[in-house]
Amino acid sequence: MEWTRELRYKNYNEWPQEYIDDILKKAENSVWKNSFHIEPQSGLLNDPNGFSYFNGKWHLFYQHFPYGASHGLKSWSHVTSDDLINWQLDDIQVLPDTKFDSHGAYSGSAYEIDGKLFLFYTGNHRDQNWTRHPYQVGALMDSNGDIKKFDQPLINPDDNYTDHFRDPMIFEYEDKLYMILGAQRKDKTGTVVLYEAIDNKIENWRKVEELKFTDLDLGYMVECPNLVFVDKKPVLLLCPQGMDKIDSKNIYPQAYVIGENFNPQTAEIVNPHDMKILDYGFDVYASQAFNAPNGMALMTSWLGLPDISYPTDELGHQGAMSLVKELTIKDGNLYQYPVKSVESLRKNTFQAEKFKFEKNAYETEIIVKALSNAEITFYGSDDNKQGLKLILENGKAILDRSKCGIQFALEYDNVRTFEYDNSKDLKINAFVDASVIEIFFNDGQYASSSRVYPEAGNTIFQVKGTAPAVLHEF
Repeated sequence: MEWTRELRYKNYNEWPQEYIDDILKKAENSVWKNSFHIEPQSGLLNDPNGFSYFNGKWHLFYQHFPYGASHGLKSWSHVTSDDLINWQLDDIQVLPDTKFDSHGAYSGSAYEIDGKLFLFYTGNHRDQNWTRHPYQVGALMDSNGDIKKFDQPLINPDDNYTDHFRDPMIFEYEDKLYMILGAQRKDKTGTVVLYEAIDNKIENWRKVEELKFTDLDLGYMVECPNLVFVDKKPVLLLCPQGMDKIDSKNIYPQAYVIGENFNPQTAEIVNPHDMKILDYGFDVYASQAFNAPNGMALMTSWLGLPDISYPTDELGHQGAMSLVKELTIKDGNLYQYPVKSVESLRKNTFQAEKFKFEKNAYETEIIVKALSNAEITFYGSDDNKQGLKLILENGKAILDRSKCGIQFALEYDNVRTFEYDNSKDLKINAFVDASVIEIFFNDGQYASSSRVYPEAGNTIFQVKGTAPAVLHEF
């Protein structure tokens, strides 16, 4: 199917039931459907939205175009969980059904206000000339899941910026409500803009000014900024598009900045550290984090990138969510590691240097001794010619997917690397699913998350140069 503009923006109620049934069946039977990662029933999933705790459950929405693996008319789909690991899909949706979000309910956040969940998102509206008008709009969801949208936008388009003005992220700081969003200035440079809720009223927002946190050029647009507090320190997550100085192999990097303090009056992250890459894999973007009522800073990410075609496209689905990770700070670095309840997935535990799993759904723990080199294979084939290779060599970690099944996105290379201190033992934990692998080093000092599409039957795990790995079959 050629995804023309007319098809991508076709009204939801105009899609034939026969087509819907067909794409649902095709996606359900996909060989690359995952076991323990959130995926769409059909169509395209991208940014996590509205990650929150409300009415005794964890809530997560996600960007969704149900009718194909294309960036079409977006809505929000909704899942809930009791443990941040097992998620249930329900029929609650934020649909593009008003003037102000007529061409897509774009990304945003959520926050509990007076017993209701406030949803704050970008409404995409295009006029008859196809000119985009980005509105920051709101809705309230009650404990029954009923959603009522505000009649008018909470923030209208700003003449200081282009129509790339989106992704409001609400947060609380010192008992006051603030919001940041990503923007493109008129000179086509990226920035983050800070707003304050006047008298803490979500109906009234005042622009403070652009957020100050780096002297670096932020490329041509900043998407999906988040500000969370870890050990009382501000952590800014952001996606600076076109910023090759931070990630030369990917025009869509995911980065973070840690500061010593946050000054909302001056819109400043005080004494910011250098900007760093959040994830050293191939496919992490649009991460969303929030400060949970229990004090934890939690984050999940879209495992996918904008403008990339994936092998599942022809099977009617694309995109997945990462595991939920807890954020901590150690030695000035942001650590991220899956929440402890991930251990509930473990069924059988054993040790092996090589093992052929029935399917790719397991966790590994590997220790690479100080000053040692090692090679680890995931998704390996019986003849040892195929597999995702993780090579640890003289303090460099090399992830190579050039021989792991279906190849894609080759214009962005098929190898990722980072350096680590090999004078100490290196602990590696990997969470392996049918087409997702999330690898964490030293309990989250580094993360490497990727999409892979192995050939059927390629389920061999193998380590060379280390003691046997601890394996947890899911």
